[in-house]
Amino acid sequence: MAGDAPVQLDWDFAALHGAWPTGPDNHYLLDRLRDVPVDATAAGARGPVLEVGASEAIHSCRLSLLGLATVALEPSPAMLVHARERMAEYGTTFALVRGISEKLPFPDGTFDRVLCESSIDHL
Repeated sequence: MAGDAPVQLDWDFAALHGAWPTGPDNHYLLDRLRDVPVDATAAGARGPVLEVGASEAIHSCRLSLLGLATVALEPSPAMLVHARERMAEYGTTFALVRGISEKLPFPDGTFDRVLCESSIDHL
């Protein structure tokens, strides 16, 4: 846990599933939102990668499958459950850490790259 900093306890994306339009434009957009951040983060990475606000950790799964040591940081216990489900779905493993970006529980210099894509608007 990230010290005495407040954390979001119960956010869960499940209510959003099925609510998005499903036309070809949306599929293209969602595919790009899945691919581009991972490709850009992985390009030239040599050391560990941190995903901040990982949600269900799909980016972390994909980074791990590329051979990168990956850590997913997420404040919501509900989303960490989904992240574990995604790891099983993708057939990969990496560290899941409950915490917040405002108080990273890691020493400086721990990571080669940081991916903060789906949570940047919450900071």
